[in-house]
Amino acid sequence: SLHSIFVAQSNNDFLQIIHLESSDIRERVGASDNDKWLVIVHQGEGKERTKTSTFYDQSFKPSQSEKEYSNFLPTQRSWYKNANSERIYNTSPYLFNTLKLTGETFSFKVSGSDIVVGVDVLLSSLESRLTNRFVENKRQPQAQAFVFRRDGRLIATNQAIEIDDSIPLVSPIPLSEEQQRLVKRTPELKVSNQHDWAPLDYTVGGRP
Repeated sequence: SLHSIFVAQSNNDFLQIIHLESSDIRERVGASDNDKWLVIVHQGEGKERTKTSTFYDQSFKPSQSEKEYSNFLPTQRSWYKNANSERIYNTSPYLFNTLKLTGETFSFKVSGSDIVVGVDVLLSSLESRLTNRFVENKRQPQAQAFVFRRDGRLIATNQAIEIDDSIPLVSPIPLSEEQQRLVKRTPELKVSNQHDWAPLDYTVGGRP
């Protein structure tokens, strides 16, 4: 099922409508039980860039709204950079900015413009379908189901996978003067959780 639909432009203006279909999603975004939709707008530049979140009920009447600073830039996302008007672009699984849940994005560039339209799909909905397919009367799954991409990455399963989110304690690493100078000369590094680039990053269905 579709989680959200969005529109992005080259000036980084971004409008997204999220379907608050479950209590888990509502809890993650701070919505009330009566809220059914969440409309998010990112706009502005630099320190003036903001994110406005407005909640709506079933009748699409606004219930609450909040504004905060935003550093989200849609033009830096792969679904924007790779979108074109000839075919739909599909991302690899990754963590969604708003929910911190794993999903995939499908995007399409409007012909003759800088506008990209897309939809988000949660992988949890696929996992739910797999679970429902092989579970009867809430018993344990009658079969183990897995969905893999062509490159062998696991994107969904009806099996419980334990992922340790804790960060182990580490001791400071002593650096020589030469190494310290190298660190000072080295620019900031961007780290992504979208791909399995061992040993720096591992994911299971897009979850690091």
